[in-house]
Amino acid sequence: MYIYIVMVATLLVLVRLFRGPSFADRAIAAGTIVNVVILLMVIYSITIQNTFYLDIAIVFAMLSFTGLLAVAKYAVWHEEKKKEEGRK
Repeated sequence: MYIYIVMVATLLVLVRLFRGPSFADRAIAAGTIVNVVILLMVIYSITIQNTFYLDIAIVFAMLSFTGLLAVAKYAVWHEEKKKEEGRK
């Protein structure tokens, strides 16, 4: 039952990913999809009672966070660059 709710939420996030009016909307949607994948990995790990997938989910979460920080830094850098070009 819960898997269906997660799937519907993921479809709504995919809509935001493709139709998002701004870069920030798309970045947040991508991060949300990664979190849903991590959630599914944890649920699967609990279902089969194997902790190996939990370890993978933790590493995936750390990589996702690092990637999101890189995307945020790029977005700030890009906005500053646009402001500097507007001043010239």
